[in-house]
Amino acid sequence: MASFAHLLLLLLGVASVAAQNRIQTCIPLGGPMLNACSAELEYLNQPDQFPLTSTSPPDDAKVQSVISGLPAGLPSAPCCAAVQKFDTAGCGCESSLSQTLKAVGIQSEPAGLAGVVKIAGTACKFQPFQCQ
Repeated sequence: MASFAHLLLLLLGVASVAAQNRIQTCIPLGGPMLNACSAELEYLNQPDQFPLTSTSPPDDAKVQSVISGLPAGLPSAPCCAAVQKFDTAGCGCESSLSQTLKAVGIQSEPAGLAGVVKIAGTACKFQPFQCQ
């Protein structure tokens, strides 16, 4: 019979592999999303909106406030398609992705990334993935 410590190590190993697999999935989805959503991200990254550097998730009132202030034509259809692919893969919840973004010169925080995906998903009329 396996000990509790062995089972815990096994579960941690499985979780680590799952996280690595997700980050490997998210990196190729992130680039197209950043390109397709450049105008949206420029708007969101204003301090009074919801920048990627936000350290706490937006509440529903903030989501609606940001969406109501979006310039005409935003979000674009290509942005919505890219965000939905990124979101469906659970990438908005991948906290290590912020470190990857920082490595390529994009400042972000895990809560900021998740919040931007939540705002974009809501604006694009799909139910964003709920981070655990």
